[in-house]
Amino acid sequence: MREAETGRAALPSGAVIWLNRIIQIDAHVYGCLVAEIPAGRICEGCGCTWNDACWTEQGPCTWSTLTPDFDVCTACAGTLGQ
Repeated sequence: MREAETGRAALPSGAVIWLNRIIQIDAHVYGCLVAEIPAGRICEGCGCTWNDACWTEQGPCTWSTLTPDFDVCTACAGTLGQ
């Protein structure tokens, strides 16, 4: 895990699946980051993505229009003071 976090080695695909059982991780985004290709939007507050949204009282989050300079979801927009 430490090697993956420092960018020295990628996690094997089986490890990504196993890790997703413990913590929330978007395997597609992880694969894009490892391959150094655009992964789409990732919330700068919590790390959620289009495929792996946060849940709020109103349902899944979406991208905040209050934060044009940042990729922040509606769940994080208020907590980040945006």
